[in-house]
Amino acid sequence: MIVAAIDIGTQYSSCALSFKNSPTKISMKLLSTRNHAEHLGKVPTCILVNPNQVFDSFGQDAVDKYDDLASKGQNSGWMMFKQFLNTEVFII
Repeated sequence: MIVAAIDIGTQYSSCALSFKNSPTKISMKLLSTRNHAEHLGKVPTCILVNPNQVFDSFGQDAVDKYDDLASKGQNSGWMMFKQFLNTEVFII
């Protein structure tokens, strides 16, 4: 059994998990390998949706892809969602 914690913040998100048989050992799941030192283990809370309204990417991957599309003038129809309201969800 695994206990997981997901922090979906207004600007940054992160998650961690622990196994029931080793509750004091907590593993931070790095959502992206490109972290800034001041936000280690966190990624921007951003979701990128393609023109067909299908999820494309989350976090820094979404930011990088949208920036690349915009720099090439190919971002028409793409939707970037960011600055979420602070939300807490508990699943047992």
